[in-house]
Amino acid sequence: MTIAPTTPDKKFKCPPLHPVKERALVQRGLTALEDAVAISQLDGGRVVWTVHSRVKGVTIYAGHGVGHFHSMFMATTQVHSTLSEVADLFRAHESLTSMDTDDVVDSAALYHLALPTPDHPRNYVGVQWQALAPAVPMVRKRDVCMVEFQDDFEINGVHGWARAATSVDVEACPNLEPSQGLVRMHMAQFAHIFQESATQPGYLHASLLFQADFGGRLPEWVCDRLILKRVRTLGSLDGQLHRHRLGRTHFLLPHQLDPLSQSHICSTCCRRFGRLSKKFHCLKCGHVVCHRCQQPWRLGRDRRCQVHVCHGCSLEPTNPSFHNGSRLGSVTTNPAFLMRNSSGTTSSVQDSSVADRSTSESGHSLGIQLLQSPLDQLLTRLHGMDNIDRRCTAVLGSPKPWDENYVPVVLYEAC
Repeated sequence: MTIAPTTPDKKFKCPPLHPVKERALVQRGLTALEDAVAISQLDGGRVVWTVHSRVKGVTIYAGHGVGHFHSMFMATTQVHSTLSEVADLFRAHESLTSMDTDDVVDSAALYHLALPTPDHPRNYVGVQWQALAPAVPMVRKRDVCMVEFQDDFEINGVHGWARAATSVDVEACPNLEPSQGLVRMHMAQFAHIFQESATQPGYLHASLLFQADFGGRLPEWVCDRLILKRVRTLGSLDGQLHRHRLGRTHFLLPHQLDPLSQSHICSTCCRRFGRLSKKFHCLKCGHVVCHRCQQPWRLGRDRRCQVHVCHGCSLEPTNPSFHNGSRLGSVTTNPAFLMRNSSGTTSSVQDSSVADRSTSESGHSLGIQLLQSPLDQLLTRLHGMDNIDRRCTAVLGSPKPWDENYVPVVLYEAC
């Protein structure tokens, strides 16, 4: 049963989805996530990645052999975080998200197909609508209707978490170009993939994958510029994690802080304060630090609240590690969770270790496994409805009301 958003949005009216349509959307999202995880692997896949550029700790790759769409680009970096923390950063089902982006001018959640549960807090499936204003002169606003899929995975023994989105068609979200002048874009691949680092405990390997057809008659170089601008924003992920981490912690009251007059050295770097040195209180630990060992952070959705926090406190993760959960070693056996190989056929996760890779071309296989989640039950319940009238696969009517401040598909702030 489709879970309707709780806050109304006057722009859309979404009647309940037919079970066949709901199943198709869930499977489409699952396929997008599997494809994204497989494509994001730099070695041994059907996508040949070449280094495009490097800037501020972010490496950008250009993909080749990826279909008839415009170029595919992927940014990669390392971040100090946990899988639970990054998943919490991308909570698409909540009315307020920790991630914002300047080019998203409007957004709405059309359908919640599967929400997180206390036992599985990192799973989500939903249909989202988003309007964007590209920061390029003479380029009209775009909009996209997409299904977003979030889940844990394991590949070659390495645990990870990913969120992937791809364009879908639902009659509740028609083409808005005639009425609002929004050019409908087609998003082939948009995904964030996080994998635990095997060499640096406490760090994650982060990737941002993007490939889209922006519609209209934009030249290819403009499309490439828009895609590159989006993937470069992965460089702001570390700052967003710090801000998100600090916003979820308690700060000390003035009487709990170390007296400035009695502090003669920085508690972090141990440099002695000079007569003209400015001292700062870390509002988390209460110690006194110099200007080199602290950073002002603007918190809250409007970012009007500025606090000073030392570097040590801002780096400390607040969420438990992935390994503390009970989901390790639990691999889905549901026949609806399928692996797709390069020939386009499907097989169960148990029977295949190949995910969108050609073993004959690459020389080795990628064993991608989605860890057991409540999505198993959803697909099980929807399984076996092939005998339902196929004429019901389209949903008649318009989307359901939603909060106008909601930002469902999270994109980073522009650098």
